[in-house]
Amino acid sequence: GAGSVAAARGLASALSAEGQHAEALAAIQSAKDHAPSAPLLAAAGRIHLLRGALGEAESAFRAALAIDKESVEALSRLGETLSKKGKLEEAKAAWNDVVGIYERMSSEAAEEVSPEDYVEMGLALVSLNRFKEANDVMLSSARDKDAKNPALLLESGRIFLAKYDYPESRKDLKDAIDQNRRFADALVVLADNYLADFQVGTKRYELAAKYLDEALKVNPGHAEAHLVRGSLELTDGNLA
Repeated sequence: GAGSVAAARGLASALSAEGQHAEALAAIQSAKDHAPSAPLLAAAGRIHLLRGALGEAESAFRAALAIDKESVEALSRLGETLSKKGKLEEAKAAWNDVVGIYERMSSEAAEEVSPEDYVEMGLALVSLNRFKEANDVMLSSARDKDAKNPALLLESGRIFLAKYDYPESRKDLKDAIDQNRRFADALVVLADNYLADFQVGTKRYELAAKYLDEALKVNPGHAEAHLVRGSLELTDGNLA
């Protein structure tokens, strides 16, 4: 039932956050053997995406959509997968489908949408370069539902960073980290924020390094952390 799906997703998400992708997929697979469901297939797709296994990610998201063609998460992340495969027109079509689902919703149905799905709809709009609607409609709806939602705080932190609003970005990321000191994704984006914000002055390097170290303690294989670490070393002139 819904409880076991949520439990399997929770376990998989916790394992995956620490870089244990194979174990996370096994947790989903054992639950999926009992009940194939769009949320479980979408969760598997997201783990494949983290591993860089784009073919497997695409298959999982398409399988989720075969069960529930209005799975906002599967459509939004299918768009991300296709875009990483260089299929930009197909990616845009998937993101536009997400927007279409929202536009067709009754106000009653919109009330029932989870904060996480509002975040996914926001990400689809960001990917379509519609930042203002992403923030004013989707993230704002997610905030109304649950202002402390970790997915909301992480993605809002990313979006403000992309728009060069460093203080607002830091506020959301620190909120996320206050709730969970081991939130590697948020730690990495916060490190990136400090690295990018010249207003912080020279101590931004040590702050970036501190948060990267914390993220890599949680998940030594965090790809984004290694990428930001590379940027940090490059900025420091440490080419090797």
